[in-house]
Amino acid sequence: MRLLLFDIDGTLLTVHHGLSKNIFCQALSETFDRPIIWQGYPGNRYTDKAMALDLLHASGYHGDPTAELRRAFARMGQLWGEHRDTAELHIFSGVRDLLSKLSQQEQVTLGIVTANGRPSAWGKLNAAQLQHIPFQVGAYGHEATDRNDLPQLAIDRASQLLGQPINGQNTIVIGDTPADIACARAVGAKAVAVATGRYSPTDLAPHQPDTLLETLSDVHQVFRLLTR
Repeated sequence: MRLLLFDIDGTLLTVHHGLSKNIFCQALSETFDRPIIWQGYPGNRYTDKAMALDLLHASGYHGDPTAELRRAFARMGQLWGEHRDTAELHIFSGVRDLLSKLSQQEQVTLGIVTANGRPSAWGKLNAAQLQHIPFQVGAYGHEATDRNDLPQLAIDRASQLLGQPINGQNTIVIGDTPADIACARAVGAKAVAVATGRYSPTDLAPHQPDTLLETLSDVHQVFRLLTR
């Protein structure tokens, strides 16, 4: 069995006009009743939970945010639903066909590992009309502050779902940033880096992914790479 864990932003799709940041800040501002202003974070290094905690601290909030964060992440999902038909997204070349082809393989389990909280992740997939892809497991950015903790969550869930042990040796993480390569390494998984996000092949190469692709557009080549 091969477990394939896909990142979302920069790997499967990109969202235009700052909508992701706007939704993130709006949900936090509404839930915590205070203005939350976006501060820049490098790439996808930080999870949504880590960013939310940082922004709340910067706003002067010092309470226990646990219950409110749950509501804020749920609100993000609602806001993505409200923007579903108007959100401007670009799905990268080859992604639809590749995911469809992979989903038909009995020995492949598709999963998501993303810095997004689950409601936002699926809000984006719905807006991109990728909700029909059978991602059977996932680990999401509302569940940990350290992105490197997420692949193990997904592996554990896959093992439970499939009733057989899954580990890093039969897992591949597909992402567009050095952080995706690092989280693959954290569990001994293979790292496939794709330069469709903000990082070029030259940027990604020093991080030594197992495979470096410019795009996912050559569906047959990528399919063979991920299933061989």
